[in-house]
Amino acid sequence: MTGPTGPGGVTGFTGPTGPGSTETGPTGPTGAGSTGPTGPGGATGSAGTGLVQTQSADVAKETTAGGGGFTTLVSVPIVTGAGSTLLVSFSASAGVSGGGGTALLQTFYRLRLDGVVVKGAGTTAPPTGGGGGTGGNREESASIVARLTGLTAGAHTVDVEWSNPGGGGATSTINVVANPDSQHGTLIVEEVTV
Repeated sequence: MTGPTGPGGVTGFTGPTGPGSTETGPTGPTGAGSTGPTGPGGATGSAGTGLVQTQSADVAKETTAGGGGFTTLVSVPIVTGAGSTLLVSFSASAGVSGGGGTALLQTFYRLRLDGVVVKGAGTTAPPTGGGGGTGGNREESASIVARLTGLTAGAHTVDVEWSNPGGGGATSTINVVANPDSQHGTLIVEEVTV
């Protein structure tokens, strides 16, 4: 019969690393390929939009219309770029008097661009009664708002004319000096790009 196996021997220690060394070789030269062409530029963005300029005018002196055709009330000269749009705002408050009896107290306004009528407005007060009596004074207001497109580049004129038919001796008056609290005439013209 075989006897039991005896205990294992002790493992010896690891010897030192040998004297050899590791070296990295030099970087090779850059290849001979050329840089590719520049890509195409992006599309040009659209032109900005907004206000280009504002011009305005006020009735600056005592002004009367009556008994006839249209006369210029207020005018604004403006030089615009090609393709611009004009935003126009006009307002007025006038005293209307006379027109006794059955005559209506009327005032008519018309907005023009370069002498061509664009829009109109009017006020009409009822007659003061029969018998040829004298009409009382009235305060009447009117406004015109317009968007004008298709302008060519260059100088233009925007104006407002007014008229009072003068029935029964009626007149329309804007007294900006004597009655600044109740009477005025203002024209505002804005050039915009859209």
